[in-house]
Amino acid sequence: MRTATGVESVHQFSHAQEGAPGIVHGGAVALAFDDLFGFTLYAVGSLAVTRSITVEYEAPFRLNQPYTFRAQVAQREGRRLLLRAEAWDAYGRRAGSADATFVVVDPRHFRLEHVPASR
Repeated sequence: MRTATGVESVHQFSHAQEGAPGIVHGGAVALAFDDLFGFTLYAVGSLAVTRSITVEYEAPFRLNQPYTFRAQVAQREGRRLLLRAEAWDAYGRRAGSADATFVVVDPRHFRLEHVPASR
């Protein structure tokens, strides 16, 4: 859902994303943040790709519990977009946060002729 400053989504992880017993695998959490950042780009109207992402895990993400993810563009410097997100549990406790750098690209970036041929 689009908000006044970015985007927001509620996500609940299933056993398919389990790492340690009862806890979400950190890679699944990072994926949720990265996917949310992708939707944030719609709010700014830019086509961009992930350059880097850093996730801070502040508490275990539990399976079958709803988490509210919120993201926004923190800064724009030319083609570089700096994005920030947070995830909150159902009790209002912050479970994690993420910072990412995205680079604005031309639509031609996604055409197959730009993909190197495999050997």
